[in-house]
Amino acid sequence: MPAALETHNLTKRYGPLRAVEELDLTVEEGQIFGFLGPNGAGKSTTMRMVMGLIRPSSGQALILGRDSALVASRAPGTIGALVEGPAFYGYLTGRQNLALLARLSAGAPPDEIAGVLDLCGLAPHAHRRVSAYSHGMRQRLGVAQALLPRPRVLLLDEPTLGLDPRGRVEMRDLLLRLHQEGVTIFLSSHLLSEVEQLCTHLGFIWQGRLLQSGPTAELLAGPTVRVELRATPLESAQALLEQHRQVWDLARRGQILTFSTQPETIPELNAALTKVGISIWSLVPRPESLEELYLRLMEEASHVPRRA
Repeated sequence: MPAALETHNLTKRYGPLRAVEELDLTVEEGQIFGFLGPNGAGKSTTMRMVMGLIRPSSGQALILGRDSALVASRAPGTIGALVEGPAFYGYLTGRQNLALLARLSAGAPPDEIAGVLDLCGLAPHAHRRVSAYSHGMRQRLGVAQALLPRPRVLLLDEPTLGLDPRGRVEMRDLLLRLHQEGVTIFLSSHLLSEVEQLCTHLGFIWQGRLLQSGPTAELLAGPTVRVELRATPLESAQALLEQHRQVWDLARRGQILTFSTQPETIPELNAALTKVGISIWSLVPRPESLEELYLRLMEEASHVPRRA
């Protein structure tokens, strides 16, 4: 079976600037894939190429095994997208906006429009003018238009941008419902806490290059852990750890030391501390958070010279 979305050597150049560079990416059906990177990393450019909004300089993007630009323009029901901030006619109602947008593409029966409005939590507001919608309601209306007609693959660029905490929860619940219905979701976001709760798979991009990708649980499981240490005397423990080559990012917070290391180093550290008479009250390793993983990958990438 072909992947839901895949790119092969996908590249976009603007003169000497390489916005996206030889990007190889695979998103299987049924995944919620988080596409992460700083501003200017190439996330939106990648999505625009996938949707056929801009042409790649070289390489290709495929949706379900077919050229993505052709799929986006000629195969309604395969792919939906919210790549730019949603724009609607404020003097029309939510339902009227969706009906108009549907007519401009493949059309959609009234019951399908009603269905996506209900799915996005907008059924009670379908007859209100969009000019009276909150920002969160406009974002959900943007997702609703991307769901007409019901796509198998959904691309979302910053779907929670500008939403308050309640709006983010509502958007997350909506995307989880879509996932349960079998929709493959490919999204970019800077809200890492939301991504960590939502995405089954992740990909990290830096200056147009893919750094790492894979299942969220596997990426967060290694190769390093963050350790919290309570010990007496704490100053002696800190001095010992500062000299250890397999310890980095050592910090003190009150009566707790935190540091990063490799999991297999922890027994060695425990033995070294007790050997010099330090009493250990707790030595608790935990996997990296998504924020810590993201910052580490970006820091490592920033020290790698870019290819000419």
